[in-house]
Amino acid sequence: MLTNEHVVQREGLSGNASFQVVVERPKLRRLQARVIAEGKVPDEDLALLAVYGEALTPAQIVAEDHVDVGDDVVVVGAPYGRALSVSSGIVSQLEVDEQDPRVQRG
Repeated sequence: MLTNEHVVQREGLSGNASFQVVVERPKLRRLQARVIAEGKVPDEDLALLAVYGEALTPAQIVAEDHVDVGDDVVVVGAPYGRALSVSSGIVSQLEVDEQDPRVQRG
């Protein structure tokens, strides 16, 4: 499972951290997970988790050449151990390719 590194950050915590992935549908279940790779802010704010107990259905991710300004986006997470939160918004900006300023990237 891919998430943000700041979601699994353990800085300032004592002891070994344990992680659970909460799946709410079709029924509530909690699966044990462990961090197997993580980046550092601001370069790579990503963490990869191994999830144990059952196979999860992967989310569909659109290719970056199919992302446009104005597209809807949804972010789900429970940062810093807080309750699950869902945020939504729109793509407000795309980076311009330095090789060809006519090409935009997501």
